[in-house]
Amino acid sequence: MDHLGAAYAELERWEEAIEAYQQAMPALRAHPIGQALGRTQARLGFVLWRAGRVEEAREAYAEALREFERSGDAERAAEVRAEFEKLVSTVSDLLGG
Repeated sequence: MDHLGAAYAELERWEEAIEAYQQAMPALRAHPIGQALGRTQARLGFVLWRAGRVEEAREAYAEALREFERSGDAERAAEVRAEFEKLVSTVSDLLGG
């Protein structure tokens, strides 16, 4: 499902990407594979953001960040934090703030 979400995201079919990523979550939570859960949460955050679902995007990014911090992957946690801050600053710039 994660790959399906990426394919939909590449096509900018945001709602279908969201659905695919959300469908992948239960399996990733039940059977953790490396950093897959954190990566998928971050990707979900991005497509939620692109779909204009800002609050849900924040929640997804926060969960991705927690997952990377929990697993001790400080580098990836920093990347997720920077990606989220970049999106926030882009919106702020667009709104003139």
